[in-house]
Amino acid sequence: MLTLLWLVIVAEVVAVFFLLVTLFASTAVRSAQLRRRTAIEGQWHDALRLRFGGDGSAAPRDELSRLSARRRVTAISALVGSLSGEVVAAATGPADLAELRRRGAAWTRSPWWWRRLRGVRTLVQLDEPLAAYRSLLTDHRPEVRAEVADWVARDPTPEDISRLVSMLGTDVKRCRFAAENALRRIGAAAVPALTEYLSGPAEGAAVALDIVAAAGTPALIPVATGWSTHPDPANRAASAALLATIGTDQAGGVLIRLLEDPDPQVRAAAATGLGDVAMWSAAPQLTQRLHDPDWSVRRSSAAALRGLGPVGRLCLRRAVDDPDPRAAEIARHVLDLPESALSLEAR
Repeated sequence: MLTLLWLVIVAEVVAVFFLLVTLFASTAVRSAQLRRRTAIEGQWHDALRLRFGGDGSAAPRDELSRLSARRRVTAISALVGSLSGEVVAAATGPADLAELRRRGAAWTRSPWWWRRLRGVRTLVQLDEPLAAYRSLLTDHRPEVRAEVADWVARDPTPEDISRLVSMLGTDVKRCRFAAENALRRIGAAAVPALTEYLSGPAEGAAVALDIVAAAGTPALIPVATGWSTHPDPANRAASAALLATIGTDQAGGVLIRLLEDPDPQVRAAAATGLGDVAMWSAAPQLTQRLHDPDWSVRRSSAAALRGLGPVGRLCLRRAVDDPDPRAAEIARHVLDLPESALSLEAR
């Protein structure tokens, strides 16, 4: 019985020993393979840097061919975000690029959001057509939606623009900024959707008003006027900027009214707008704002007056002798500014 017990113990010890040897050998082999792959990828990266840095003596594709097909695609995809599609194409072969496109498409269908994000970045960098991937603009992960927003801006459909506009009201900053940037790139084509959006209780109204300001058409006066009475001062200030780009007498009349707004941010924006449109008939109202309790309003009003030409300069020179030291100080300050600094002062 004792001999049998010892045999069992010896057998278990031998089994554990061989298991440890196997694990050690496996780990050593894997480590060696990893070091080899890392070394090859490092050589490829160095060759790529030399080739496209102007040396021209290295051949990145030859270095990359020493890796397996799977590792080649992995190495290429890791650099797609930092290289242009032309550089990637020049550094690799057609077969690898085709495989990279196939994998990028497969990654966009992954249940894991980071793979979908990687797929989008890969396909964008390779200038793949957007058509099959537009649904990702409504992906449940903000990281993916933000990345697709930039892609959509290249060739948007009306439905894409509507989705981007709806993203302006999201509480996720990354998505909001991505949508704003995309809509700015789209430009005039986005104005109808933004105008419709602003006709309702838009969450991202200030941003939308700022984007449509680039159009500056009189047709936007009803939109700007409506938002000039909104409870949020940021929206009223944005409407003042839009009115300034429109520049009609009707828009100027609303800007003069906004000079009396209870919020200094809005009063300053209105003063700047009146200076931008050079509405010299607003000189008396702007002169009155030199007494404003808020310094930014006084500064914007004084800069606007100087921008009105002789009429505004006359008002400023008179204000230099004003018994109110606040008005006299800001008038003197703006009159002494060089022309190159005047536009910055107005802001």
